[in-house]
Amino acid sequence: AMPMSLTISRIFLRTKSAAVSLAAPSVNKLLKAPSNVEPVFSDGQYALSRGGENLLFSGSCKADCGQWEPLAAGMASRGMGDWQVSRKGDVPQWTYRGEPVFVGPVAGSADVPASARILRP
Repeated sequence: AMPMSLTISRIFLRTKSAAVSLAAPSVNKLLKAPSNVEPVFSDGQYALSRGGENLLFSGSCKADCGQWEPLAAGMASRGMGDWQVSRKGDVPQWTYRGEPVFVGPVAGSADVPASARILRP
């Protein structure tokens, strides 16, 4: 019988997408993140994203805050680890380590507001 690590390595070499799909759920469990939050590799380092597409960020909004899209949490969502739900506004919003989380327009640090901090795992 082949050791499990060799089997996984061969799956990864044959099809990268299969390895990624196998790894993603375990990463979310390790991070204790909401189900739609996934790590992505962007600008040479890992960042947190919504669904693997939009980078997540936090920060202090000085102006033009209306363009900052909150990372909405469902009405029945409960906090987990560093992730909590703020119910201060009209829509429940995820917070990460006590700071409100917002969604960037696309995956790329150039699209995140200058006063924002990209969330990293």
